[in-house]
Amino acid sequence: MKKEWLIKTFALGVVVLFFRAIVTPSIGGDFVNTNEIFSKGLVSSSEIDWWPMFRHDPQHSGNTSSPGPITNNILWRFDTGHNIYSNPAIVNDRVYVGSFSKLYCLDALTGESIWEFTVGDSIRSSPCVYDNKVIFNSRDGVLYCVDAENGSKIWTFFANIDEQNSPTAVDGKVFFGSESYQNNKGVIYCLNVEDGSVLWYLNTNESRFSSPAYIDGKIYIGTVRNSQLFWIFPLFIYCLDADSGDIQWKKTIGFNKLPYAPEVSLCEDKLYFGVSSIFGGKVGCLNAQTGNFIWRYYTDFVWNCWWVVTISAPSIAYDRIYFEIADFIKDTNEVRCLDANSGKHIWTFKDGAGTPIISDGKVYFGSSEVKVTFPKGTIYCLDAENGSIIWKYKTYNDVISAPSIVNGRMYIGTLIDKVLCFG
Repeated sequence: MKKEWLIKTFALGVVVLFFRAIVTPSIGGDFVNTNEIFSKGLVSSSEIDWWPMFRHDPQHSGNTSSPGPITNNILWRFDTGHNIYSNPAIVNDRVYVGSFSKLYCLDALTGESIWEFTVGDSIRSSPCVYDNKVIFNSRDGVLYCVDAENGSKIWTFFANIDEQNSPTAVDGKVFFGSESYQNNKGVIYCLNVEDGSVLWYLNTNESRFSSPAYIDGKIYIGTVRNSQLFWIFPLFIYCLDADSGDIQWKKTIGFNKLPYAPEVSLCEDKLYFGVSSIFGGKVGCLNAQTGNFIWRYYTDFVWNCWWVVTISAPSIAYDRIYFEIADFIKDTNEVRCLDANSGKHIWTFKDGAGTPIISDGKVYFGSSEVKVTFPKGTIYCLDAENGSIIWKYKTYNDVISAPSIVNGRMYIGTLIDKVLCFG
């Protein structure tokens, strides 16, 4: 009887030790695959809300139905050896992200490298994954399309896209703006995703463009016109027919002290944008069908002939919008929350700011100090209802990349050369 009891006790101990070995995170390692053996099969690939492009979807909502991480636990790190400005795209358990002159494809569960694709200059934009293809641009002025499985080149198209703007692919088409630095003759392009052939293009009197957003057969894109008048740049938003490129409407939305086009976000029949203006920052809401203003929200009054306020594209969720505001005179950066229907201020988070991403009642972003001797970047998770901190993680360097969230995990790049996966 005693011998039988000892055998059972020993067997139970082996089982317990094995269980602890597979579910307990390792300490100090770069690859921590907590609960991987259990979670991998819980949600089928077809049910996962993937993150295929800039700000999650063609509307650039910055909002996902996937849950985000509830703690600052890091599952893995991947070191690229160079700063990361690109926002990751995640499809079919693969992470696509640019760093310096390489596009990386990583295993989303382990962080291990699958393939790399080298281009002629740095990649700062977000890759767009569509129909098993990865479409992205580089500072070398080329739009690339590579195979999502193996990284082989499918086609290229030379177009002077701004290094930080991202293409948008939908309905077999890819949209982007090609910029001009010599004159005000930029071009908006629509290409065939399959072969990169031009379906239509629109010549404009503007020189720089934002990342295009799409809804209901229409393309919306922000533009800025070169100006030598006291460094004041006129800002516009276009609404185009996605099939023909015909202009549906064009709206003047103000003037900027920087030659940066306004990023736009869409939700049903409303368009949201954020810009720095002559007198500080401004967030606006337009009727997407007509281009008429619904409301305007102005930040604190500031006047300076140089760089003052920048505002990110708003993220949209829960009948609210969330955006970053960075003030380079007051040395502050904040995340603010407004009512999406009226523009009424709801809350402000003052301890840091970055492009906010919304998931499951939470706001995620990586912050960069505006003016510091030693970088002190932090990744935050806030309560979307009131802006209170749920968790934070110190990176000890700036974070320019925006988070991407899929199936309980968050992926983000840092300027300490690492892609981080939280979960």
